Amino acid sequence: MTKRRREHQRALTSPNLDAFLSWTNSYKKVSKWFARYDLEKQLDQNDGLVQLTDFLPINIAEGALRVLQQVPEAQWQATRAEDDVKRNDISHGFLSTKDPSAAPGLEQLFRLFHLLLPGELHTFSVARYTQGHHIAPHDDRAYTDVQMEDGDVVQCSRTIAVIYYLTKNWTAENGGLLRDCVTDKV
Repeated sequence: MTKRRREHQRALTSPNLDAFLSWTNSYKKVSKWFARYDLEKQLDQNDGLVQLTDFLPINIAEGALRVLQQVPEAQWQATRAEDDVKRNDISHGFLSTKDPSAAPGLEQLFRLFHLLLPGELHTFSVARYTQGHHIAPHDDRAYTDVQMEDGDVVQCSRTIAVIYYLTKNWTAENGGLLRDCVTDKV
């Protein structure tokens, strides 16, 4: 058994992770929970910015945190850029991964967010900010080329961005507060 496989097996022994995997693998349970949120309606009624408290059941949120804690250091990619208008880059520095196989349960976490707006094109990544990491105020619309099933390449852009914080005991003094740059709404 490889070292990575042993680490994945150990990660699977966490009670919160077990609950997370069981819950996220139940389309019925997840759909029932998400039925309480009509995300598109809430966005329309709130000028495009919605804050959802207790978005996931606490044991599931703790399981999601456990999933992210199990991502090996080597799987976290340094993401860094300086302001560059030509490249549409903003100043930022943090760690991220888009690899759903980076840790047990990460694929289920990505799939979970897909169920917020089923039938839409999705792209997901997870980020980790530590001391000194940052991201400058920015428009979160992202443009990317997507190859469609018929082979055509279409430029798509993000219409909804979802940010889900899993930091325990977080306060505004820690930094990382989401603020709408247009309305200044927190």
